[in-house]
Amino acid sequence: MTPQSLSGPWSSQADIAPQAVRTYFSQNTYDMPISSNFAIYMGDRWRPTLLGSSRYIWYPLSWSSGSPQIVPADVWSLDLLAGTYSAATGTTYEAESGTISGSATVASNSGFSGGKAVGYLGMSLDTSFPVCC
Repeated sequence: MTPQSLSGPWSSQADIAPQAVRTYFSQNTYDMPISSNFAIYMGDRWRPTLLGSSRYIWYPLSWSSGSPQIVPADVWSLDLLAGTYSAATGTTYEAESGTISGSATVASNSGFSGGKAVGYLGMSLDTSFPVCC
């Protein structure tokens, strides 16, 4: 949100992620500034009924479009000296496409990548992928 002066008028705040994924199913914990147009979005996926399986997510947060946007890169690297990031390219492995065992379950939701996601209850999750040439 930006004003011309402290008394306003104030502009509306832009969404930092598509509304359908709601900050990729997390709530913002902290944005760590890296450079003038890049930060690290640090969010948590809080599970109130199963706190031990709550997780943190870190994504690049870029201002390259003029307003902050989360870059949904599952694998990315940070060049701290340059103040930049790069997202990995290549094969993406989706857990729901692998062999699932233990107490893992597949949930369906249009906000998930490919419409599905793997979750689990407790601490027994195993997913494996065949390696092929």
